Amino acid sequence: MRRFLLYAPGSSPLVRTAWMEVGFKLMESVDNNTGQPDVYLWQWCKADNEIHRQSVDRMQPKVFIIIANSGKQIPESLLQVYRQQVIRGETSCFTIGTTIEGKVAVPDWNAYRLEGRLDYGEELKTLAGSIYRFLLEDIFRETADWCGHMSSVVQPL
Repeated sequence: MRRFLLYAPGSSPLVRTAWMEVGFKLMESVDNNTGQPDVYLWQWCKADNEIHRQSVDRMQPKVFIIIANSGKQIPESLLQVYRQQVIRGETSCFTIGTTIEGKVAVPDWNAYRLEGRLDYGEELKTLAGSIYRFLLEDIFRETADWCGHMSSVVQPL
């Protein structure tokens, strides 16, 4: 199973656990030895938004997600690199910035629903599953492009 790297600074244990249960590997810190995260989680907090913007700009993850009660606008400086998509859940709103071609599929909110309304943890797992598939599809697309290129370059013996 492919383990995508998740960096979620300041996130609660509930948030981290939800993403890890879907298959993401949590990065405790980011430095030259740990590599670049595939996904950066940004818990919306007006006081910390500039720090998060700078972190995303510096780390350049393939996907970042702003988790808030309502849709948020991606900062102008990040819109030069990332495309914006908003997915509304039952308890939260997820503003997604991505450098990957295509759109994240709207999650099947019933996938983790136990009964009644989704709780926050169930909603996060469902979104994490959609992001995981989105990242896998990107790998499949890159592999198919590479294989197509190699078959046009390599001549039979």
